[in-house]
Formats: sequence, C-alpha cells, structure tokens
Amino acid sequence: APMKRLTEKSVNADLFVFSTLVFTLKLPFFYFEFFETITYCPIDLDAIQKSQLTYIEKEWLNNYHQMVYDKISPYLTKEEVEWLKEYTKKI
Repeated sequence: APMKRLTEKSVNADLFVFSTLVFTLKLPFFYFEFFETITYCPIDLDAIQKSQLTYIEKEWLNNYHQMVYDKISPYLTKEEVEWLKEYTKKI
C-alpha cells in the first residue's frame, strides 16, 4: 500500500506531552508525512505566558483545545463538560 503507518512518537515539551501517529505517503518523486494526534488532553493555560505566543501559536493552541473538547466532551458528565469547557477556552 502506498500509505502506511510509519511510527508512533511522543513529543515532550516543557508544558505538555502528546502522542502522534506518523503516516508516510510515497509517490514516484515525492513523499509526504502526515501526523495525527492520538492523545487528547487540555494544555495548562496557567503555565502559558500568552504575551509570548505568536498569532500562529495561539491559533494552534485554540484549534487543539477545540479538537480536545469535540473529541472527549460527548463521553463526560455535565459537570466534567463544564470543567473541560473552562480548561479548553480560547486564549
């Protein structure tokens, strides 16, 4: 098959750890790698100095938090959803 699971990687930054699956698509003259997040948890907003983030970094964080909320909120109780909503809010 031209696309296959290449590897699973864990990325450890100072503020969070998340895992990704890496897929590689091989074509005659090119290859592309695709990454898919497989661990969904909020990143601690209290540990982030928002003034130090670029616009792109803020967008990435907001998009990641929206994905976390969308993926796991259907499986939570009402109280847990309220907690998750607070910790995945946009910055």
